[in-house]
Amino acid sequence: MFATIETDFVSLTASATSDDSDALLHSLAMHQVNPQIALPRKLSVDAALGLVVELKSKARIQNFSFTLRLDNSCKPGSPESGQGLDAQNWGHCGGTLMIGTEDGELLRDRHSWYEPDLTSYYPIVYLPDGFGLSIHRIPPHAELSFHFVVAHCHRDLGDDATWFAVDVPHATMIDSPIVSRILFQCPS
Repeated sequence: MFATIETDFVSLTASATSDDSDALLHSLAMHQVNPQIALPRKLSVDAALGLVVELKSKARIQNFSFTLRLDNSCKPGSPESGQGLDAQNWGHCGGTLMIGTEDGELLRDRHSWYEPDLTSYYPIVYLPDGFGLSIHRIPPHAELSFHFVVAHCHRDLGDDATWFAVDVPHATMIDSPIVSRILFQCPS
C-alpha cells in the first residue's frame, strides 16, 4: 500500500507492508495535521507538515513495515537525532529540510504490548531518502500510533530551527488540527 503527500515545499511517498496486506489495508489510517510546534525565540521555519499514522489490528500482523520517503532528495540525509527524537536533515534547494519522529524508546513506552529489546533490535530505520519503521509482531486488537514531522527553511540559516520544529511529542501531534485524511492505495 502507498500514499503520496504533495505540498508546495515537499513531495513524499508513504508505504506500508506486512505479511497480510489485506488485513493491513483495513487497519491503517494516516492524517495530515498542522503540527503545533514550539520554537525557541528568534527561530522560525517556513513550513511544517505533520503526519499521524494509526493502526488498529483486528488480527495479528506479522512483519509490519512503514516507510516515508522524499520523492526528490538531492543527497542522502544526515542524522540529527537527540534524546527522544530520531531525525534527519537534507540540503534542499539551498535550504534545509528535516524529518523527525519519536525514538524507539518513546514508541515502546507508549505501547504496552510492544516489548522489543532495543539493544538488539531498533524499530526506526534510517534511509538515505527518509525513514522506516519496522515491527515484527503486532498482536490482535492492538493499537499502534506514530508520527513524522517535516520542517523546511528556504535558506540554510545555520541555526537549529528545523530540528526544534520536528521535535514534537506524540501527544501534541494527536491533538494537532487535522488538515486531511490521506488514503492508501494498493499497487496495480
